[in-house]
Amino acid sequence: MIKKTLQEFRKEIDALDKGLVDLIAQRFEIIDQVAHYKDEHNIPAVIPERVDQVRDNAANYAQSLGLNGEMIAKIWQMMIDEACRVEQDHFDKK
Repeated sequence: MIKKTLQEFRKEIDALDKGLVDLIAQRFEIIDQVAHYKDEHNIPAVIPERVDQVRDNAANYAQSLGLNGEMIAKIWQMMIDEACRVEQDHFDKK
């Protein structure tokens, strides 16, 4: 059995962290498109039911993977808050 060094574990984690940030960047590119769509179709920037659905879906999926759903809900809430701010900023610039 080959044992990894702490440095190798850290390198793997760093690569995963970079991938997570890349995915978040992609998510926010789509959020920008959503803001334009909502603006063109007179849809409110923030829809509370959707906010709850997105956060709860992430938390439930996390739990199904054996992760702490509450932790994921908090992380998602932070992303959702920023997404709502981005969308609202788009509306305010009209």
